Amino acid sequence: MKIEPAMPGQMEMNDSKYPEELCIEIESDQLAKLGISVMPKIGTVMMITAKAVVKSNEETELMMGKETCIELQITDMEISKVEQNNNFSSVLYGPQ
Repeated sequence: MKIEPAMPGQMEMNDSKYPEELCIEIESDQLAKLGISVMPKIGTVMMITAKAVVKSNEETELMMGKETCIELQITDMEISKVEQNNNFSSVLYGPQ
């Protein structure tokens, strides 16, 4: 999901490497429901498992081509800390 600049050097140092629209903000009530009572340190890698329903879809014709978008409503979610020595395939799919 990393943003690739159209031209090398185009992204400034303060720019995020990932789209802001893909951020999830979780507030106190939801943190409690997820069982998160101790705030994780900034930079901690977390695994998100979620179920979502498509809330809307949209296709727009622009001069430079078609832009498509879907909005997802998360209905169920689980969050856990990823241990540094795990590889992501074993976290996602279990031991092979």
